[in-house]
Amino acid sequence: MSFLYFQEYFKDGDSWKTFFYEVKKAGKYEGEFLIQPQMDSLATRLTALLKEYPRREKRLEFEEYKQRVLALRESAEGKLTLWKEKLGQQREVEQMLEDYHDFVDTKQLFNTYDTLSSELDKKTEVWRKSAGQ
Repeated sequence: MSFLYFQEYFKDGDSWKTFFYEVKKAGKYEGEFLIQPQMDSLATRLTALLKEYPRREKRLEFEEYKQRVLALRESAEGKLTLWKEKLGQQREVEQMLEDYHDFVDTKQLFNTYDTLSSELDKKTEVWRKSAGQ
């Protein structure tokens, strides 16, 4: 589950809780009587889920940035493997140099890595604090 999907899914959590407790209090929904032990169980589960949400949100945010850093690293390692190959013809060397400039300079590899790494450190600290570590 992506972080943005998670946020979108839980953005109305408080309204869900309000609606649920109104229905539970009424004891019926759309003309059907509700089984109270099941409603009590659902209330417990909903409360636990909404209580856990902030911590999980921070964990997903951390995981998202960790994956971004790993993806950038994997991409860079793949390019490095290509750049280390011995090429025979001048055109191949020129293409390799062009690819290198595009990847490192144009896409600002090092700036992107520094930014993602810094954000990952921040998200890690927030997640650790939310987990009580």
